[in-house]
Amino acid sequence: MAFAGQYKALDGFISGRTCMNQAQVEVIDSTELAKRLNVPETWVRSRTNSKRTSDPIPHLRFGRYVRFPWGSEELRKWVDRQLVSANGQGH
Repeated sequence: MAFAGQYKALDGFISGRTCMNQAQVEVIDSTELAKRLNVPETWVRSRTNSKRTSDPIPHLRFGRYVRFPWGSEELRKWVDRQLVSANGQGH
């Protein structure tokens, strides 16, 4: 069963990170993130592993469960870093 809920349930959980607008952040699983980014779920899962990529997708880990803060500033910045311009250079 997919876990999707409001981020406010995790208020104060992440210390040392930028405060997020709790009303606009939704916690989603890898299946949902893959749908929203239109990529395979295996790609999403591999991009959370810092051994496989130098810039992992921002995520929360609850034991073996990995969730993503959809709508967070941190995830938006990660997506912006993935943009490639017409000449093939990064954003």
